Amino acid sequence: MVLMAAALIWPPLSPYAVGWTASLPVLAALWVAATAWQTDRQISRAALLAVLGLGAVFLGRSLLT
Repeated sequence: MVLMAAALIWPPLSPYAVGWTASLPVLAALWVAATAWQTDRQISRAALLAVLGLGAVFLGRSLLT
């Protein structure tokens, strides 16, 4: 949030702010997968599947453009 606010004041920070904001769901899914692996493998697999889905979206988008 601070990085987004800083990007309003200093626009060259915008790509970094957007990149950080876009990476947060991926980091959260990886965190869930890593911490819950021993206790709940089903949720860990679902989190890894979500990361793979995001990767597929970005790969498909890059192939279309």
